[in-house]
Amino acid sequence: MNIVEKKQFVENLKADFQSTGIVLIAHYAGLTVEQMTSLRSEAKKNAVNVKVAKNSLAKLAVEGTDYESIKDDLVGPTVLIFAEDIVAAAKILIAFAKENEELVIKAGSYNKSLIDKAEIVNISKMPSLDEIRAKLISLIQTPATKIACVLQAPASQVGRVVNAYSKK
Repeated sequence: MNIVEKKQFVENLKADFQSTGIVLIAHYAGLTVEQMTSLRSEAKKNAVNVKVAKNSLAKLAVEGTDYESIKDDLVGPTVLIFAEDIVAAAKILIAFAKENEELVIKAGSYNKSLIDKAEIVNISKMPSLDEIRAKLISLIQTPATKIACVLQAPASQVGRVVNAYSKK
């Protein structure tokens, strides 16, 4: 990579840092190409971006962003995970790390603060944004269905009483 390409790569990576909700860092030493491809495809399905970057270039890109706290963790073979949905990113990384022991979760950054592996695990246990939306919709719909049942009950009871009298 020549110097112009490196500058362009740093600018693109800096744009990724500036436009994301969370950044997670993991070491990928020992993963095969197939495993990395699997991680990337699973991440892509959930609007999560996976990038491998040279640490020196990543350190340049992270300067001046909200994720500057991860700078010290950019050592060794590092994979960067970017996402707007923090829960989706954590779930994908944790699930992949369970299946592939070679992937070692290092740290992450969210809301201008450094988070460790334990916090990433806790985030992954939270319901995703889609799950929360589904629960809210069901909570909103439940009272409406109960009201409909309550309003319908007297009419059906009257119908049963009339039917019983007609049979007598």
